[in-house]
Amino acid sequence: MKKILLLGSGELGKEFVISAQRKGQHVIACDSYAGAPAMQVADEFEVFDMLDGEALERVVEKHHPDIIVPSAQSVSMTLKKKEFR
Repeated sequence: MKKILLLGSGELGKEFVISAQRKGQHVIACDSYAGAPAMQVADEFEVFDMLDGEALERVVEKHHPDIIVPSAQSVSMTLKKKEFR
């Protein structure tokens, strides 16, 4: 089982979560507002400003995902290459 951090939790993200869970994956849905569609079906969720690079780093450090899926246009691309494990 892989842990997937989904950045952006709209309707398309909800379909992604359902598909990933059918394949046995664990999904953490993230967005800037609570109750986003993908959060309703995800295993876990995080609410934070995805333009805030430091907040994104904190979430990555907290969950140690195997895969990060950016499905939102408003995601900070300032996440530096660093070891989170």
